[in-house]
Amino acid sequence: MISVICQVYNQKSEYIRQCIESVLNQTFSDFEFLLLDNGCTDGTSDILREYAGQDARIRLIRFEKNEPRPKWLFALRDYAVGDYVATIDSDDWMEPDYLERLFSLAEEYRVDIVCTGTQMHEEGTGRSPRRKLDQRLILEQRQFPLFFPILQTFFGPPWGKLVRKSVVDRQDLDAQFLYPIHGNDTHINFDWLGACERICMDDSILYHWRIRKKSLFHMYHPEMIEGHAHAYGMMLDFLRSFGPVSLRSKLYADRIYAIRIERDFISSVRDSSLSAEERLLEYRKVAFLPATEQAFQSRAPIVQRCKLALLQAVLECLEGITAESAVLWEVLDKLAEDNIFLNGLRDIEFPRRYGEIYLLIWQDRYKEALEAMQTLMEQEKGCEGAFLDLYLSLASVEKKFPLFISGSKYEMIWKARNLYQQGDREKGRGIVERLENMGFADDPSVLRLKQEKETEPD
Repeated sequence: MISVICQVYNQKSEYIRQCIESVLNQTFSDFEFLLLDNGCTDGTSDILREYAGQDARIRLIRFEKNEPRPKWLFALRDYAVGDYVATIDSDDWMEPDYLERLFSLAEEYRVDIVCTGTQMHEEGTGRSPRRKLDQRLILEQRQFPLFFPILQTFFGPPWGKLVRKSVVDRQDLDAQFLYPIHGNDTHINFDWLGACERICMDDSILYHWRIRKKSLFHMYHPEMIEGHAHAYGMMLDFLRSFGPVSLRSKLYADRIYAIRIERDFISSVRDSSLSAEERLLEYRKVAFLPATEQAFQSRAPIVQRCKLALLQAVLECLEGITAESAVLWEVLDKLAEDNIFLNGLRDIEFPRRYGEIYLLIWQDRYKEALEAMQTLMEQEKGCEGAFLDLYLSLASVEKKFPLFISGSKYEMIWKARNLYQQGDREKGRGIVERLENMGFADDPSVLRLKQEKETEPD
């Protein structure tokens, strides 16, 4: 017998009906279907009771209080009687031969877990990418580290597979699940893998995953990033249990964690109702996590892209944040700790007014940064403070001596203009004279300064 389990909370009527019927219409009939009502409040409970009253294979279990933690695992331990278990999300569905094919493969190859491919359905975009293998793969436990990238791809969620019940029963459920939503699936899957002798990864596509941007998984939660960091550590611990972690596996784990930060964490924080200061605190939290520090040591392009996305998110918070914000400078210094030009910068106006140039400098795209800064200075914009200091430093390091001379000219013009504004015309004229003596007598910016200031009444 197979125990199929589905945890449900306030699901759309058409989605939960499609889900339930895809299970009830399986070509394999020797199964029980555990439906967990996780405290539904929107009428979904009526639909669950309707189906439970029509099919004796359904066992309806009701929880009065909704909790996002994986109650289904505890329910499997306490209620499931099958030799194998299969999970399904309440907005997904199975192909009719899902159970029959996976059960047949499990028995034929005497494996502990059988995985199938997934057809994804992105709500709102119409895209339907696939996740599948080109050929069936049977792996012994000792081979797991060698195939880690493939394992991680198929062992992210608990669904899309058939698992021997004895594997599930080995989990110590009271010693895990620190986080309510994020990270638990990885923990569950790699616990299962650690208890397996052999697994089968089939080349079929029998599971349909509905990807919804407004699902609970994609919404901001205060413990979201800790959950992802926990999952990252769980992957590395799993690999270490087989010996030294290979560079290939480490880079892949870094990649997965970076994707979680960029696609899930940053986007959920950005779309939340948090204030700028609160968002900044969240970004600081992820920047200083040991898992992030470890992953960000990688020079892999996708990890560097994640760091850039995090920096961009921080810069988006600048409106409404004062220069006195210690959190701001902590996180900026952390993300720019390897950049000699930006680390230690304390002029909030530079990243606030010239965010694109700040990002170019952070990416070591100094030539492009200099060109953008030169354009602004020719328009007599940005010729002050940190802007000029950075410009001259970049020009010096890049040995762009014509630009260095140009920057020095604009620095002197800026100082002269400030002196004029302060009423110190004598010192202002002194700087103009030095500019003329340096060969800038006919420079349009110098001529414009003389015309502006010398025609003003004393």
